[in-house]
Amino acid sequence: MPIKLTADPSSDYDDYYEKTKFQLTYRLSIAVAVILIILGISFYLLEEPVLKLNLVGLAACISFVLYMRLTKKYKIAAFLFTITGSSLSILTLIFLVDSYHFVDHLWILIVALFAYFTLG
Repeated sequence: MPIKLTADPSSDYDDYYEKTKFQLTYRLSIAVAVILIILGISFYLLEEPVLKLNLVGLAACISFVLYMRLTKKYKIAAFLFTITGSSLSILTLIFLVDSYHFVDHLWILIVALFAYFTLG
């Protein structure tokens, strides 16, 4: 039986809101992982220094998906997603001064909204 990563795994939650938070965390982790793969390829081809931070974010997203598949819980993954996303965005803003930071503000907004909906 092949594992379908795009299909939502069953969760241990009975409450509709908790199931929705689980689905949001799972789907957003997959979506961000796909985006980071595409960005990683372009950063590699352009020899951008942000590639290392991108790979850290990709590894984190993949580990969140695997954690949620194995434990069927989302709270730790959502908390770590928020911490990792915030940290990587802040590190990018602070240490990469020669880059244009058009998208970093959008990443920070996405992480803040995600934290509000899942943890708040």
